[in-house]
Formats: sequence, structure tokens, C-alpha cells
Amino acid sequence: MFDVQISHKPAFRVLGKKAWRNFNTFDNAMKLFEEAHSQGLITKLKALSEGRETGSEFIGITVISESGGIDYYFSAETTSQAESAEFVSIIIPAACWAIFKGKNNTLEEISALERYGYSEWLPASNYVLADVPQINVFCKKHTELWLPVEEVTEENTMKLRPYLTYNGNCAEAIDLYKEAFQTEVIQIMRFSDMPEMPGFDIPEEFKDRILQASLKFGADFIRLSDCGPGQPLNEAESERLSIAVETTMDKTKHAFNVLAKEGRVGMPLGETFYSPLAGVVFDKFGVMWNFVSTK
Repeated sequence: MFDVQISHKPAFRVLGKKAWRNFNTFDNAMKLFEEAHSQGLITKLKALSEGRETGSEFIGITVISESGGIDYYFSAETTSQAESAEFVSIIIPAACWAIFKGKNNTLEEISALERYGYSEWLPASNYVLADVPQINVFCKKHTELWLPVEEVTEENTMKLRPYLTYNGNCAEAIDLYKEAFQTEVIQIMRFSDMPEMPGFDIPEEFKDRILQASLKFGADFIRLSDCGPGQPLNEAESERLSIAVETTMDKTKHAFNVLAKEGRVGMPLGETFYSPLAGVVFDKFGVMWNFVSTK
């Protein structure tokens, strides 16, 4: 659990240098920061930093590249507009930020902040991600995660998100996607991590399988899991790829009932340990819809 503050900030400028190493695992992230320190880059950024809006010594910015991948920039907040062969100027637009404050300024703390922000706080909040770069703020004694957010409105209460299902090889798929998309796992839960449920025992061979995982893709994420005990993949229907719908309880009930009229209910709507109302329905075309109500 971390302290979270919602804050509206004006636009500000940073000078940054793109990191060229793949930023897809924690070990690679460690090497990335070690190189930045050993090459004197962090020292240069600290000298440039004014920190008027962020209070930072230096910051890391996650930017979606033109190819759809993720670029990471080591940067300094400054009012200077002077670009150079080493640094490029980036404007961070005015935005509403969910600011998560860590207890120290280590990479492990940034990783913990991201796991909490994406997998716990955001799904339970009254906010959705905005189309603005994520920022890692490194202060003298602590670090902060800045997630760009906007309040839920009638127009943005529904989110569609891919949910991929596997027959026991989800962990292998995660490793492949981490390598292919240079992404990172922000949440993972195995069947052995489930809370105890009366009448439901996890077979030994299922305990290490993935109950749910989240992979970060830019400012958003996808979810993945293995199929559960007694629920093998049905190749006649598109269980391997489903559409996860995160919306209000009223909208969940309406959409679920409409799709179920000529479809098939995979899991009836009901309360679960992860949602006040969740269910699975296959529409008449065989598409799998995975509903999770947020409130």
C-alpha cells in the first residue's frame, strides 16, 4: 500500500536522452541505470534539473514510439529549450496525475509502485489512464510513479482489453511476449495464490499455473491466464482470445444479458474475490466476453 495523491499539473519541458537497451526485464532495467550512472548521464541530468513541477533530481519517461514500442528517456525537468547532440526536448502536456510516493529511491521501489498502481489502485479507482507518458520521478530520498489519469465519465466508463487464455503454458507465453514486445509483467497471480474457497480444491498440477497476469503495453496493459481445473480450452469457440470488459455493474448486466440471449453462459454473473460482479458469456458468433465490474 502506497500513498496516492491526485494532482493537476501544467505542461512542463524536459531534456532527455533515449535509453537504447531493451527495457523488458528488471535485470535489464538495472543494467540500464548502472550504465547511465557509470557514463555520467545521471550527474549531467541532476545539474540540469530545476524540478519546479516534479521536485526531482532526474526523471524517467515512458514514451510510445512511432512503431508502437516503448522508448525510455532519462530526463531532467528544465525550462531550457536548448537541444543538443545528447539531449532532446520533450513537452509533457498539462494533465491530471495519480502520484504514488515510494519510501526510497531504488528501482525495486519503482517496480513495486508500478505493480500497485496498475494492478490494484487503478482498477478499483474512479479513474482511467490518459494518453500522456508515464513518469518515474527520482527525488533525493524517495521515488514517485506519476500515472496520467482522467476521471471516469459516461463516455469512458467502458474499457475493452484483450484477455488471452492458455492450456497450462501461460508462463511460457508471458516470456515470449516480454521478449517480443519489450514489455514487463506488472502483476502475476498463480492458482496457489488464490484465497481458500469452500468446496474448491486446487489440484497439485494446477498450483503453479497462472490464474491471472498483466503485461504492460505502453500506457495500458493486457491480461493473461491458464484455464482452470475442469475447464479445458474449447477449440470450437474462441476461448484462446477473449474480450475483457471492465465497466459498471449496470452496464455489465445489460451487455451480458443481451449477449447471452442467443449465446452461452460460461460463468454466470456473480460476486467473486476480485470483483463485485463478474461473468463470462459466449455470444452467438462464438466470441468470449469476460466481464469484470469495477463498482
